[in-house]
Amino acid sequence: MIKARPIFKVQKNTVPLLPKESEKVISKYGAQNVTLSDGLGYHILCTDEIDCVFFDQIKNKCSIYTDNFKSCHSYPFFFDKYWGLCIDESCPGVGAGWTDLSEIKDMVSSLVEVYENQFAETKKFLDKY
Repeated sequence: MIKARPIFKVQKNTVPLLPKESEKVISKYGAQNVTLSDGLGYHILCTDEIDCVFFDQIKNKCSIYTDNFKSCHSYPFFFDKYWGLCIDESCPGVGAGWTDLSEIKDMVSSLVEVYENQFAETKKFLDKY
């Protein structure tokens, strides 16, 4: 079985956000937690030690999970350009029990929305040149 790399590492140590989500992060948690990159859109900043600044290592969970950002909601799913829809097997919830099919569909729909936004941001970047 193939072990997948951590989800949403489109740029070193970042988690993608939709534009409306970045506004929410900035207003609730501060602009220091968000970056905007040409061709990549908005991202939550992360550290070298953990994949996201909002991950509480002591509680071993996301401190802003209730905000329900699309990238977070879609985890542990991601798209690989060769394999298509994949799952991050390092997620502690993978293999821990059953998940309702409707919840999986919601998670994958969130993932599609994030990737569609990333494709649109990349297209805007390419159209500049």
